[in-house]
Amino acid sequence: MNTDLRIIEDYPRATPDERVNMILDYYSRLDYILNFLRIYLVNTITELKRAEAEEKRGENVRVQNSHFSDPTAETAVQHIDIEEFLNSKRSIRYMKLDDESALLVRDRINAYRKIRKDYLMIGEHLEGSNNDRLTMYHLYLSKQKTVTDIADEQGVTERAIRKRFKNTRVEIIELVSQFID
Repeated sequence: MNTDLRIIEDYPRATPDERVNMILDYYSRLDYILNFLRIYLVNTITELKRAEAEEKRGENVRVQNSHFSDPTAETAVQHIDIEEFLNSKRSIRYMKLDDESALLVRDRINAYRKIRKDYLMIGEHLEGSNNDRLTMYHLYLSKQKTVTDIADEQGVTERAIRKRFKNTRVEIIELVSQFID
C-alpha cells in the first residue's frame, strides 16, 4: 500500500496523541488522501449496491417497466446520496447494504470520517489563530513555505525555526488530543 494511504489503516487504532501526530505528518497530503478515499468509498458502495440489486432480481434478467429511466442521472443522485452519507454520522445501515457488504466498507468509512473530522479541526485551529507561530507552522505544514523561507523572513536561523516548530507541534498535540474521541 502506498505510504500516504497507510494512514487509512493505522488511524482508527491510534491514540489521540498519535492521531494528531499523523494529521500533522500527512497535513500537506490529506486533501489528496481524503479525496482518494471518498472516491474509493463512493465507487465501492455503488458497486456493492448494484451487485446486491442484480443478485436480488437474478442475473441476466431484464426488468421491463413503464417509465423512462436515465441511468446517468440515477447514478449521479446515488453518488450524491453516498457522499452525504459519508459526511454525516449516519449508520452504515442507511446505505441498505447487506451485512457482508457493510463489513467490507465499514472500517474505511469510519477511518474516512475520523481523519476528515480531525483534519478539519486541526486545520481550523492552525488557520483561524491570530498566533504568528501557528500561522507560520501552518504555512510550513501545507508546504507553502520552507523552514529556510520562514527563517529568512524572521531574521533567525533555521535551527531556531525548527525548535519553534517542535515546541509548537507539542503544544498542538497536547491541546487538540483532548478534543479527539
